[in-house]
Amino acid sequence: MATSEDTQLWLAFQQGDEEAYTRLYRTHIRSLYRYGMSLVPASKAFVLNCIHDVFTEIWVKRDRLTQPNNVRYYLLKVLKVRNSSVLDICTTEWYSVGLMASLTDTC
Repeated sequence: MATSEDTQLWLAFQQGDEEAYTRLYRTHIRSLYRYGMSLVPASKAFVLNCIHDVFTEIWVKRDRLTQPNNVRYYLLKVLKVRNSSVLDICTTEWYSVGLMASLTDTC
């Protein structure tokens, strides 16, 4: 269940309130970072970039988003999907340029 504060922040954020957007970020950054590191523990920079991408994307699409039942769980799910899609793209690119073959040959 969403907290009353999260619900209010989300609604204000959807209306373009930058302060609400910043507060959402500050409220959830630690849990997103911990969760992201549990998914991809090798790279702090990768996790932080994905978190920033998530917040950039929700800002751009804010007028099309619905009110989630739980803001934290929604953000965690978006981060997981973002990590997976970025990792899939990177793996595909590595294979296409032969980097995976050279990496596996050296291991």
